[in-house]
Amino acid sequence: MYTLEYMTNKRKGERVDILLKKLQIVKSREKAKHACENGRVFVNDTRVKASRIVNSGDTIRLTLNQKEVLYEIIDIPELKNIKKSDVMKYYKIVGENE
Repeated sequence: MYTLEYMTNKRKGERVDILLKKLQIVKSREKAKHACENGRVFVNDTRVKASRIVNSGDTIRLTLNQKEVLYEIIDIPELKNIKKSDVMKYYKIVGENE
């Protein structure tokens, strides 16, 4: 049986493929899944599958079109759709390499 503490502290994280789409870093969840399958997505310097849960404070390194970008996740959005003007509240770019 679950305790009340467990039930109120459900995971705050989000799957990496869904998070990349929600934060408008990639255009579709399918592209995010494809990037994970091809080894172009790292969370905290570990290559991950699309189902990997990302939490606040984690870093995501993504390589697309010969460009590598390092994102620090500030918060996990609870809404399914986020305005483009609000996405930067949830992450910041920590580094870029071409």
